[in-house]
Amino acid sequence: MDTGLDVIIKLTRAGEVWVESEGVTKTPPKQVDPYELARLFMKFFSVEEHQISMELPESCVHVQIFYDANNDWAVLGSSFILFRPAQVRKVLFFDDEYTVPLPPLLFKYYLADAKITSSYVFAVELSDPGLLRDDTMLYHFPYGENVYGDGRMCHGTNRLPEIKSPRQLSSLPEYFLQLPFTGGNRDIFEHMNGKPVFPSRLLEPFSCKYAWLKQGQLSYY
Repeated sequence: MDTGLDVIIKLTRAGEVWVESEGVTKTPPKQVDPYELARLFMKFFSVEEHQISMELPESCVHVQIFYDANNDWAVLGSSFILFRPAQVRKVLFFDDEYTVPLPPLLFKYYLADAKITSSYVFAVELSDPGLLRDDTMLYHFPYGENVYGDGRMCHGTNRLPEIKSPRQLSSLPEYFLQLPFTGGNRDIFEHMNGKPVFPSRLLEPFSCKYAWLKQGQLSYY
């Protein structure tokens, strides 16, 4: 029976978990213990405690667990969205080094059987992940061709590590940004070299918004 009640779970950059409800009954945000919340989910779905790790990655803003309702609610996989603030950093275009500004970025990783099945990156205009809303606009990553048109990251022939804990995902945005960019137009690297901020006017809008990124299905690309 649909009670018209929506439960909203928010994760902060400091690793805090806040819960509030909207609909028939509206309650203000309340901070909760993430492990107690995980145990509540596992009790509801009859999932064994060892099947889910709540060791969240750094600056994780969204978590989704995928279950198999036809197999005793076995965990099929999970996804995590990480926020990285705007920064100025060294990057490689082929063998040439540039120091360029990056806009704020959202990285999404899908996990299944301790492996990364796919990964995405998008730019946003927000300086604070707490301002993310369902209608927040997503933009294409502005440099090179290491990202496909749908936002999927290409790591080339580099092998991604086995993920025994979601906490390991914290280092993967940096890993991606350290890879040489091997395609696309050199002009943007030349133009942005030495600049302090990436201008929003140069960002190319993506066809979907943040709500789409959150609601993605378990991916096996």
